[in-house]
Amino acid sequence: MQELGQWKEHISHLLNVANDYIREVPSNQLYTAAAIAVFTTLIILLLCYFKHARLNTIVLIGLSESGKLLSSISLRMALLIKALVHRRNQMKTLFSS
Repeated sequence: MQELGQWKEHISHLLNVANDYIREVPSNQLYTAAAIAVFTTLIILLLCYFKHARLNTIVLIGLSESGKLLSSISLRMALLIKALVHRRNQMKTLFSS
């Protein structure tokens, strides 16, 4: 029960820190980021509706210095590793036959 109280305090503290950070960001920057997110989402949904093919696009939206580049690099590396493992397994089955 005590651990639950500690978690609640920790989460409350994190929410207060996030709230303070959001209040420091200029409102124009927040409105712009929200508008870009909504616009991009609508464009992607429209493309999905009219084009039934699977999209291979990931849109990373966020404030400056929020880690978008690091996330995209990590994602690219994970996809590359997955492709290499898949290729290796194909080669194993090809040569084992």
